[in-house]
Amino acid sequence: MNQISLPVARDLWSKLLNERTPLRVLLVTTSGVRVRLPGFIDSITPARGLMISVSGPPVDATRGLLSWPLADRDCEFLYGEQRELPEEDRTSNVDESVLILHCRVSGEKLMLFFTV
Repeated sequence: MNQISLPVARDLWSKLLNERTPLRVLLVTTSGVRVRLPGFIDSITPARGLMISVSGPPVDATRGLLSWPLADRDCEFLYGEQRELPEEDRTSNVDESVLILHCRVSGEKLMLFFTV
């Protein structure tokens, strides 16, 4: 995995948002919770952070909506290929790219899997 800067991560999020790229999302918490869901980046705002919806536009929050706050968080951003991850973090055998948002303080990880 390669560490990337916040501006590079923002550029990638914008590309995924503008091209409506389908994602597979994995949220991992330090308490052991693992949430997997399909989705699309719906928006990126300072107030709400990175918003991912299962439905895509128009957003139907009842189908699933995930918000990852970006403000005031000490996050690192990693980019690479799914095959570089441990087996338990992979979403399939498909050769996909992955962007990882890792909050250093809480240990939470949000992984966005996609094909470009």
